[in-house]
Amino acid sequence: MFDSSVPRVPLQRSKGSVLATLPHELAPGTLDQFELDLLAKVREHGLTGVVIDLSALELMDLTEFAKLKRIVQMTQMLGPKIVVVGLRPGVVAGLVALGADAAGLTTALNMELGLEVLRARVSDEALAEAAELPEVLRQALLGPG
Repeated sequence: MFDSSVPRVPLQRSKGSVLATLPHELAPGTLDQFELDLLAKVREHGLTGVVIDLSALELMDLTEFAKLKRIVQMTQMLGPKIVVVGLRPGVVAGLVALGADAAGLTTALNMELGLEVLRARVSDEALAEAAELPEVLRQALLGPG
C-alpha cells in the first residue's frame, strides 16, 4: 500500500540488480515503505542482486537497524544477493554502543565495491578490500570470535 506522505527510497535497476540509496534521515514509515517497494520490485523483475547504500545516513537507531535487517532477510528469501554499503564509522559506533547484531549482513565499503561483490567479478585486491569491512563490522558488533 502506498502512502504519499512517506518519503520513498529511490530504486534504480541496473543489469539485473537494484540500487537503493537511503536518505540522510529516516522519516517515520520510510523503511516500511522501502520494504514494500523493494519486495515488489524484486518479485516483478526477478532481480539477482540488491545494493543498499547507507552512505548518506547520519544516524540509525536499533529499531531502524532491526528493520533494515528484516528487509535484507525477507528480500534474500526471494533469491537476490544483498550487499549493504556505505556504513559510516559514526553509525557503526552508535550501533555497537546500542548492542546491534550484524549477523547475516554482507557489507562493502562503497557502492562500486558492492556492485563488484554482486557481480562476482572482483579482483583479489578489491575482494580483500570488500571483505575487510564485513570482518571489521562483524568484530565491532559481535565482539571477538
